[in-house]
Order: sequence, then structure tokens, then C-alpha cells
Amino acid sequence: MTIEELFKSFSAKKVTVLLNSGNRGDGLIHLGGRALLDKYKVDYTEIEFPQEASGDSLFLYGCGGFCLWHNHNVDRVNFYKEKFKYIYVLPASFDLSCDKVRQFIINLPEKVILYCRERGSFEQIMEQVTKKENVFLDKDLAFYVDYAKWEKKGWGSLFAFRADKEARFSPVVLGFLRWLTRFFRFITVDDISRGPHTDEEAILKIVSKYRKVFTDRAHVAIAASMLGKETYLYTNKYHKMRGIFEYSLSSMPNVKLVK
Repeated sequence: MTIEELFKSFSAKKVTVLLNSGNRGDGLIHLGGRALLDKYKVDYTEIEFPQEASGDSLFLYGCGGFCLWHNHNVDRVNFYKEKFKYIYVLPASFDLSCDKVRQFIINLPEKVILYCRERGSFEQIMEQVTKKENVFLDKDLAFYVDYAKWEKKGWGSLFAFRADKEARFSPVVLGFLRWLTRFFRFITVDDISRGPHTDEEAILKIVSKYRKVFTDRAHVAIAASMLGKETYLYTNKYHKMRGIFEYSLSSMPNVKLVK
């Protein structure tokens, strides 16, 4: 079942949607999810963890929250699993080298249905679960955002690299890039994913201004590629970035993977 088929199956039905209380990239996921919810006329209520809720079905927005450095979504599923009949984890990445994530997958309840956003996660999970019909593969929800209003010709280059535990580059390298901005006006160095998920349009506003985008941020890369920017996607510390590129971006001529 594709992600659109899932949303369509809930047309005119009630569903609770658990937001990712994270950064602006999570906000882009929310925008894509709302686009599908509205397209298929789903009657939905949004909540944030640990808000109390119960019912038939919970949609949990997928992200990178099932990895070694960020695995909070395991706790969120466990918190709500007795409160809902079914839980649908929407397209996410899963890193089973993290023991907490691996144990979650090995002991996955039948009521939890998973969507992976790249093959690396999908193949790892299929090796561990017994109820394989509960695991699906489809693209990140950020691809369902309407990008038309943000499309425009840009100028200059944006370097949007993360500086947390998943960072591709060291603080020294990032510091050197910032130093270069003192001499080259066409370069901007800014981790634009930083900021609240409620500021969901910020990534679109910023990316639209540039001609080239260099990033190890998944949703900056998705936004840049969908806006037609010359996009350089850098791999990170696990398979997420390479997987998203190979599954959803490799056919786009304006996107290149930097290993």
C-alpha cells in the first residue's frame, strides 16, 4: 500500500496525527502530510507528545527519530501503543545499529504499521520482523508539499550543514566556511533547518533565494531539489541521506550525491 493509498483509505474518517516537535525540517513534513490529509478529506486532529489522546488510528509523522543519535520516536510509539487500535509510522528512516531501535523493531506489535523512506531501512526491518505485510516503502512526505509558489530564479550558494551529532563536517570545517563568507558575498553558511517546526515555511523562503544548495540536511535537500536548485546532497553518519537520494532523488538531473 502506497502512502497515498493509505491516506485515501481514511477519506471522511477520523484520525489523530502526532506532530514532530522538532525543527523546521519536521515542519516541512507536516506541510506535506497536511496536503495529503486535505487532498483526501481526512478528518484529523493534530497533537504533540505527550498530549493525552486515544482512538482508532494514530498517524505518527516519520523523520530521523529512529537512529542512534535521535531515537525519541521509539518512546512516542510506546507511549501511545495502548491508547490506539492502530499506529501508522509515516515515511521514516530506521537505524538498526542502535540497540534501542533494533529491539523496538524485533518486538514490533502487530498494531504498528511502518513506512520506510529509503531501501536501507526497509531491507534492515524486513530481515527482523515476522509480519512483513506491515512494512512499506514510500517517499518522504516533504515531496507532497506544493512548491509552486516558492519557485523562482535564485542567486549565490547556500551551505546548509548540520552541527549536531549527525554532522558530516567538524566545527573546524564549518568555521572555515563561515570565514569565507567575509570575502565572498555569494556564499551563505547557515543551518537553516534549525528553528521550531511551527516555522514550517522558513526553509522554502530561504532556499528559494539561491541558485546552488550544498547540504547534509534531508529536508533542505528535498526542498532545494523540488525547487529546481542545483543541489549537492552530502552523506551523513548512517544510511539516511544516501538512501533518500537513491530512492527519491537520483533521477533528478539537478541533484548530485557527494559521498
